[in-house]
Amino acid sequence: MRTYSKFFFLFLAVVMISGCTTKPLESQDTEDRVPVRIEEAIRGTFSQHVELAGRTKSRIDFPIIAPSPLMVKEIYVQIGDEVKEGASLLLFDDEEAQQQLTEARKQLATLEKNVKDLQALQQQALEQTEPYSKNRRNP
Repeated sequence: MRTYSKFFFLFLAVVMISGCTTKPLESQDTEDRVPVRIEEAIRGTFSQHVELAGRTKSRIDFPIIAPSPLMVKEIYVQIGDEVKEGASLLLFDDEEAQQQLTEARKQLATLEKNVKDLQALQQQALEQTEPYSKNRRNP
Protein backbone atom coordinates (compact mmCIF):
# COMPACT_ATOMS: atom_id res chain seq x y z
CA MET A 1 0.00 0.00 0.00
CA ARG A 2 2.90 2.31 0.64
CA THR A 3 4.01 1.92 -2.95
CA TYR A 4 0.66 3.10 -4.21
CA SER A 5 0.65 6.09 -1.93
CA LYS A 6 4.17 7.05 -3.10
CA PHE A 7 3.07 6.89 -6.74
CA PHE A 8 -0.08 8.83 -5.92
CA PHE A 9 1.85 11.62 -4.20
CA LEU A 10 4.42 11.68 -7.00
CA PHE A 11 1.64 11.93 -9.61
CA LEU A 12 -0.09 14.65 -7.62
CA ALA A 13 3.17 16.64 -7.35
CA VAL A 14 3.81 16.42 -11.11
CA VAL A 15 0.26 17.60 -11.89
CA MET A 16 0.55 20.49 -9.47
CA ILE A 17 3.93 21.59 -10.78
CA SER A 18 2.85 21.44 -14.41
CA GLY A 19 -0.34 23.39 -13.60
CA CYS A 20 1.57 26.20 -11.94
CA THR A 21 3.74 27.21 -14.89
CA THR A 22 4.21 30.89 -15.74
CA LYS A 23 3.62 30.45 -19.49
CA PRO A 24 0.11 31.79 -20.39
CA LEU A 25 -2.27 29.48 -22.14
CA GLU A 26 -2.99 30.56 -25.72
CA SER A 27 -5.52 29.20 -28.12
CA GLN A 28 -4.13 27.68 -31.27
CA ASP A 29 -7.24 28.84 -33.20
CA THR A 30 -6.73 32.53 -34.04
CA GLU A 31 -9.85 32.81 -36.26
CA ASP A 32 -12.13 33.08 -33.22
CA ARG A 33 -10.45 36.22 -31.95
CA VAL A 34 -12.59 39.34 -31.90
CA PRO A 35 -10.82 42.71 -32.17
CA VAL A 36 -11.51 44.82 -29.12
CA ARG A 37 -11.10 48.57 -28.71
CA ILE A 38 -11.06 50.07 -25.24
CA GLU A 39 -12.44 53.57 -24.75
CA GLU A 40 -12.97 55.76 -21.74
CA ALA A 41 -16.56 55.76 -20.56
CA ILE A 42 -18.32 59.11 -20.74
CA ARG A 43 -21.69 60.19 -19.42
CA GLY A 44 -24.26 61.22 -22.08
CA THR A 45 -27.25 60.27 -24.17
CA PHE A 46 -27.03 57.33 -26.50
CA SER A 47 -28.81 57.59 -29.84
CA GLN A 48 -28.58 55.48 -32.92
CA HIS A 49 -30.12 55.95 -36.39
CA VAL A 50 -31.03 52.67 -38.05
CA GLU A 51 -32.32 52.28 -41.60
CA LEU A 52 -33.99 49.01 -42.43
CA ALA A 53 -35.30 47.70 -45.70
CA GLY A 54 -38.84 46.44 -45.82
CA ARG A 55 -42.39 47.13 -46.88
CA THR A 56 -45.14 48.69 -44.85
CA LYS A 57 -48.87 48.52 -45.23
CA SER A 58 -51.21 51.31 -44.32
CA ARG A 59 -53.89 50.70 -41.72
CA ILE A 60 -56.52 51.83 -44.18
CA ASP A 61 -56.41 50.93 -47.87
CA PHE A 62 -58.01 53.44 -50.17
CA PRO A 63 -58.10 53.49 -53.94
CA ILE A 64 -56.96 56.46 -55.98
CA ILE A 65 -59.82 57.17 -58.37
CA ALA A 66 -59.97 59.86 -61.01
CA PRO A 67 -63.40 61.37 -61.71
CA SER A 68 -62.91 60.52 -65.39
CA PRO A 69 -60.55 58.16 -67.15
CA LEU A 70 -57.20 59.90 -67.37
CA MET A 71 -53.74 58.69 -68.28
CA VAL A 72 -50.91 58.98 -65.73
CA LYS A 73 -48.36 61.48 -67.02
CA GLU A 74 -45.74 61.33 -64.23
CA ILE A 75 -45.17 59.30 -61.06
CA TYR A 76 -43.39 61.25 -58.35
CA VAL A 77 -42.67 58.44 -55.86
CA GLN A 78 -41.29 54.94 -56.06
CA ILE A 79 -41.64 51.92 -53.82
CA GLY A 80 -39.64 52.57 -50.67
CA ASP A 81 -39.73 56.39 -50.89
CA GLU A 82 -40.68 58.35 -47.79
CA VAL A 83 -43.96 60.17 -48.37
CA LYS A 84 -45.26 63.03 -46.27
CA GLU A 85 -48.95 63.74 -45.79
CA GLY A 86 -50.37 65.87 -48.58
CA ALA A 87 -47.51 65.15 -51.00
CA SER A 88 -48.38 64.63 -54.69
CA LEU A 89 -47.92 61.02 -55.74
CA LEU A 90 -48.61 61.32 -59.46
CA LEU A 91 -49.72 63.66 -62.22
CA PHE A 92 -52.57 62.92 -64.60
CA ASP A 93 -52.49 63.97 -68.26
CA ASP A 94 -55.55 66.23 -68.20
CA GLU A 95 -55.19 67.87 -71.61
CA GLU A 96 -58.29 66.12 -72.97
CA ALA A 97 -60.22 66.90 -69.79
CA GLN A 98 -59.26 70.60 -70.13
CA GLN A 99 -60.56 70.60 -73.72
CA GLN A 100 -63.83 69.02 -72.55
CA LEU A 101 -64.11 71.64 -69.80
CA THR A 102 -63.59 74.48 -72.30
CA GLU A 103 -66.25 73.02 -74.59
CA ALA A 104 -68.66 72.58 -71.67
CA ARG A 105 -68.14 76.23 -70.64
CA LYS A 106 -68.93 77.36 -74.19
CA GLN A 107 -72.10 75.27 -74.17
CA LEU A 108 -73.07 76.72 -70.79
CA ALA A 109 -72.61 80.28 -72.07
CA THR A 110 -74.79 79.45 -75.09
CA LEU A 111 -77.50 77.93 -72.90
CA GLU A 112 -77.45 80.90 -70.51
CA LYS A 113 -77.86 83.26 -73.50
CA ASN A 114 -80.78 81.15 -74.78
CA VAL A 115 -82.43 81.28 -71.34
CA LYS A 116 -82.12 85.10 -71.27
CA ASP A 117 -83.56 85.33 -74.79
CA LEU A 118 -86.49 83.08 -73.85
CA GLN A 119 -87.13 85.12 -70.70
CA ALA A 120 -87.17 88.30 -72.82
CA LEU A 121 -89.60 86.71 -75.30
CA GLN A 122 -91.81 85.57 -72.44
CA GLN A 123 -91.83 89.09 -71.01
CA GLN A 124 -92.74 90.54 -74.42
CA ALA A 125 -95.54 88.01 -74.81
CA LEU A 126 -96.91 88.91 -71.38
CA GLU A 127 -96.78 92.63 -72.20
CA GLN A 128 -98.60 92.07 -75.49
CA THR A 129 -101.33 89.95 -73.90
CA GLU A 130 -101.80 92.26 -70.92
CA PRO A 131 -104.33 94.61 -72.60
CA TYR A 132 -106.46 91.63 -73.59
CA SER A 133 -106.42 90.20 -70.09
CA LYS A 134 -107.50 93.62 -68.68
CA ASN A 135 -110.43 93.77 -71.07
CA ARG A 136 -111.58 90.34 -70.02
CA ARG A 137 -111.61 91.33 -66.39
CA ASN A 138 -113.60 94.50 -66.99
CA PRO A 139 -116.55 93.62 -69.22
